[in-house]
Amino acid sequence: MATYIKDVTNRVDFDVKPIWKDRWRYRLDHIGSDIGVLGEGVVSQRFILPGNAGKKMTLFCPLVTATQLALLILMANYSTGPLEVKPEDAATTYSAIFSAENPIVIEQHAGEFPDEDKETVGAPYDRYKATLNLIVV
Repeated sequence: MATYIKDVTNRVDFDVKPIWKDRWRYRLDHIGSDIGVLGEGVVSQRFILPGNAGKKMTLFCPLVTATQLALLILMANYSTGPLEVKPEDAATTYSAIFSAENPIVIEQHAGEFPDEDKETVGAPYDRYKATLNLIVV
């Protein structure tokens, strides 16, 4: 299953899978420590975390078209409710909203050799790199 983000009316499927920069935060379900005691014993202290609500989700999208970017900007500016985000190939989906500070960071897809990059990406030259800053609700 592809990585996607959608609201009630719009859906963006990513051809190139985004890189989930802070995925490690979602794998951590507890905090605590192990303390060594005399006699080589260990005392473990663990506190279960309540859930993922409020955690940041940062998706780096290495290849986004202008049409996809326009839909993402529309979602960031006009969505009335949480979005459904499926950041990886797993079955888990998250409800998220765009962060108020820098919701989408956009960069034109160009390197040291723009003409060759243009030929590689294809015409029209409407490819971008985008970083989506989301917050899970």
